[in-house]
Amino acid sequence: MLVSHSVKGDKCLKDYVLYGGICFKAFPKAVTYSEAEAICGAEGGIVAPAKTEQLLKLIRKLVYSVRPMYNFWIGLDDRRTEGVWRWSDGTVLRAEDFQTWVPGEPNNYQGTQHCGRYWASMEQWDDVVCYVRYLFVCQIGQTTTKTQSYTPSNVVQTSAVRITRSPNRGVTPPTPLHNDNKTTLKLNQVRRPTVKESLPGWKVGLIIIFTIVGLVALMLLVAFFTRSKFFRFKRSIMPVPGPPSTQEYGSQTKLDP
Repeated sequence: MLVSHSVKGDKCLKDYVLYGGICFKAFPKAVTYSEAEAICGAEGGIVAPAKTEQLLKLIRKLVYSVRPMYNFWIGLDDRRTEGVWRWSDGTVLRAEDFQTWVPGEPNNYQGTQHCGRYWASMEQWDDVVCYVRYLFVCQIGQTTTKTQSYTPSNVVQTSAVRITRSPNRGVTPPTPLHNDNKTTLKLNQVRRPTVKESLPGWKVGLIIIFTIVGLVALMLLVAFFTRSKFFRFKRSIMPVPGPPSTQEYGSQTKLDP
């Protein structure tokens, strides 16, 4: 099925940004893959497929702008046919296409992993169960490719677990990304967020508090054991008084004065 949407007058809906004639929007709530499809479908779009390195950088930039270093859906699944990975626009992922799987993936662990995600900590793709909750980006706009037929020789099969990254074939440099306010986002400026940016403020506060409490407890333990050893050593070097001497007087015992 050919997925086709239009963008009127090169303008996007509210909170969407325009890139290459297509509108994109990151949502801050983590949802299942089916829920992401339903939300995007209600807005007239699809879950944004990370079909090229430029699109992957764009989607990552948008997701990290709402929640840094968070996993997100990449618009890829093999729910229809096991091992045949299809993008949300209906096209098939072929062996020669751009892809960046974690080594050993996709492996369909326990036969339940049928959706592709971007694994933020690994900076690569991974297959997971479709009912976990991740962030996502919706795409609204005209697609440029039609649904492809596939054969075992030109699609990525689940057994091909050694695939990591294909060469970037014929991809032109990214064009500026504009929104309705003519604000430009540069894809080549995507950076890894710091720990402070990645964690909510209350979590950072708890980490600091627990660290301080732990240090204080450690200092008290050290002081306690040091004091105990000192007193044991002091007692060991002090002379121990002997028993009082006695003298026998008849049948009575008299203590020396």
